[in-house]
This record gives sequence, C-alpha cells and structure tokens, in this order.
Amino acid sequence: MHGELLDKVKELSRELEAEGKEELAAAFYKTAIGEGTRIEGLYQAWIAESAVTGQTKSQHSSAVKRYKAWAGEFATVEEMDRKKTGAYVTELLSNSGLARRTVKRHLSSLSQFWLWLSSKGYTSISPDENPWLRHRLGKPTKGSAKYRKVLEEAVLLKLLRGRYSTDRYGPVLYDALRLALLQGGRLDELCALKCSEIHKRADGYWLEISSGKTDAAVREIPAHPLAVPILERRLKDRDEFLFKGLVPGGPDNKRSWYVSKAYGRFRNSPSVGVKGKGRDFHALRNTFIGYMEGLKVAESTVKLLVGHARQSMTFGHYSQGERVDLRDAIDMLDYGPGVMQAIQDQY
Repeated sequence: MHGELLDKVKELSRELEAEGKEELAAAFYKTAIGEGTRIEGLYQAWIAESAVTGQTKSQHSSAVKRYKAWAGEFATVEEMDRKKTGAYVTELLSNSGLARRTVKRHLSSLSQFWLWLSSKGYTSISPDENPWLRHRLGKPTKGSAKYRKVLEEAVLLKLLRGRYSTDRYGPVLYDALRLALLQGGRLDELCALKCSEIHKRADGYWLEISSGKTDAAVREIPAHPLAVPILERRLKDRDEFLFKGLVPGGPDNKRSWYVSKAYGRFRNSPSVGVKGKGRDFHALRNTFIGYMEGLKVAESTVKLLVGHARQSMTFGHYSQGERVDLRDAIDMLDYGPGVMQAIQDQY
C-alpha cells in the first residue's frame, strides 16, 4: 500500500480507537490493508445463490444484518471465530429481546452463511468446526406454556361470531376460519386451493392439497359435512381458485399474505378481542389436531389429514394410509353443539 494512503488508514484507525471502538478499528485496518475479508457484499451473493423461498431469504438477510450491526460495518470473515460468535450469542440471549426459537433461527442462518463462505474458500477452517454450531442456548422454563395452544370454546365462539369490517376480506375470513377448523388446513393451502382440486365422489367431496411445504403436505382429504355448503357456494363462482380475487403478496408472492394480515386485524379488533400470542390463524389448525386427539382418533390418521410426516418405520415407510378410512375420521370431528352451530351460521 502506498505510504500516504497507509498513513491515512492508520490515522482513521487511531480515531476509531480513540472513540473506544477498538474492534472496529482493527477490522477496518485489516480490511484496508488486504488482510481482512468484509462480510458486506458476500452475504448478498450467498442469499442470491440460495435455493430457498423468498421468506427464508428475507430471514437470512435479517440475521446477517443484525450480526453486522453488532460486529460493526467492517466485520470480517476472519474474526468470525468461536469467541466472537459466543459473544454474539450472549448478546442475543441477554439483550435482544428475541425468543429462544428466534435466536436459534438466526444462528441457523449464520451457520449456513458460514458454510457457504467455507465452500467458496473464504475460510480454511473445517466445516466440522463451524463457529455458529453447538452453542448452549439453555432450555425453556419448566412448565412454560406452548407457543400455540388449543383454542378454548369461548375463544372459538368469539371468532366464529365475529365479522370483519371490509367486503374484500370479510367473506374470505368467514369461510377460511371455518374450513381451517373443519379440515385442519394451513392458510396457505386454503388460499391456493383450486376449484379443479375439489372432487365430488360417491362418499362426498374430497380436497386435493397440491401446494405444501413438505411431501407429506401433498394429500387428498375428505371434506367435513359442514364444509360442503361453503365449498358448493364458492364453486358456483366458477373461478380458478376456491377463494377468488386474492391479491398475492410477500416475499414469495403468496395468495395468503394479505389474508393473514387481515386475520390479525380481525382477531385483535375490539368486537372480537382474541388477542395475545399463539392465537394466530395457525392456532385453528392446532385446535383441530387437539380435538381429534381428544376424540381418540389415531395420531397416524390425524397426520394424514393435516399433512404431517409419519415418522415411524411402520406408518412412515410401509403405509401411505391407503387402508385408513379418512372419511370416518373426519366425520368424528365435534367441537360441541355451540361451536358446531356457530360454524353453520350464515355470514
């Protein structure tokens, strides 16, 4: 490096040290003289190459940006050692306010970024020595409540009797809420369901769920009897989708994006008042699973209905559920007379 330029780099580095930013000063100096590789620029290339959903890319970007804000704008690959990452984990656990599961997600993103750096030759450290792995995050407090629980009858009645304030999403939320309770479906699945994927057979209607986040999520399930009026009414619109007119949005351009936002506003509205953590749309699916369990429906059968993988050798590898009567199982669903009547109420 030219003498005058080197002197300027040293001067700026000393200024940073004088401000109490010793680590930043060291990183700046090493980067300036070619001994440090800045993270800036590299993480964007990693995300661009990643074969993941737009939402996951957004989460990866958020994790790296948060680390970079903590480590300094001149954060380098070389300083990303066990001691440095350990200090960052302490920061996340102690001062960030993030839940432990969110911290785990951040560390997972940073671990994947580090593996990419290793694969590109930016570090010679063995992948087995990934500095983002094997940090002790502690366990949740014993007896702490689950994030999402089965919704109580009083809560279900508030939701079922509530009405959203706009014509755009009012009928959508009214029907989607009921289908989630009756079928155990994900919001993404319901919003992506096409009319051509709804089949009427000798024993009733069946739904062909073709858009799922896992192989197990792709499935055919029988429609609950109380879901039939909703299906037949919407099929009369002769649109491509069961829920017509939804505007896609979000990182992955999902048809459920704005519906999810509307549901949050709906349940938090004064007229409904279902606030708090763990009461989002996905909680309806948890409620379906919980009630089916209470009705003594076999867990392996419930997994077929909701699209969860069956992990055991017997159920997971040798059977795809061909001999399981899903119609009998779905017909068993019963939330009690009050809720079942509210499901049938007209909009």
